[in-house]
Amino acid sequence: MAKDDYLQVQNELQTHKRGYAVPPWSCPRNIWSLLCSPACPNFAALLEGLFEMIRMTWTFPVLWLLSLAFPLPKFNKKPSTAAYRLLHLLDPMSKSFIAAIWQRHKLQVPHFAFGAFQYHRREEAILIA
Repeated sequence: MAKDDYLQVQNELQTHKRGYAVPPWSCPRNIWSLLCSPACPNFAALLEGLFEMIRMTWTFPVLWLLSLAFPLPKFNKKPSTAAYRLLHLLDPMSKSFIAAIWQRHKLQVPHFAFGAFQYHRREEAILIA
């Protein structure tokens, strides 16, 4: 299971081009991708051990559960919180691991689910309904 997790995380890190901004306690996605490459076999063994411990205990590292949030102004001339969009910086390794877990399971969307159109915005689902 840990080997499969490692291969999926490695694929996630290499294929998905998420944001390059990371919290100060993490390193960028391209560094994680380099560390997960075949050039670093010792690091691969360490990550497989980490993934095995996560699977056994279902407890994630504490730094994976933290995010750095800061407001970005929308410049929409609205007052208070409506004028800002919150941006959360997360560790790229944690995002890749969680994405790999979610991609293993195909969730069945019930027919009564509102706004559950894959790759569409919530507003589009409201307009379609």
